[in-house]
Amino acid sequence: MAKILRVEDEVQLAERMSDCLVLSGHEVTVLSDGDAALDEIVAYKNAYEILILDIMLPGKNGLDLCTAYREAPGMLQFSWSVRRDQSTRKNARLN
Repeated sequence: MAKILRVEDEVQLAERMSDCLVLSGHEVTVLSDGDAALDEIVAYKNAYEILILDIMLPGKNGLDLCTAYREAPGMLQFSWSVRRDQSTRKNARLN
């Protein structure tokens, strides 16, 4: 199955999603800080098949992480965890 990096600062939400993914046979690394996630992405840029990113994080935000990973080849899928308000939706658009 897939090797997944989950970046989420809400611990319970991250744990629930991680548990579901692990039960489905995936290998999941969970980080709660954007800066730590950026370090992980740089150190292991081709190790993860899927990133699941929260947009609003301490340190680097999810969009910053997406930009950093898009600069390296190999990333195919993105899933965003966002609050449903108008300002977040406008800021979450990718070019």
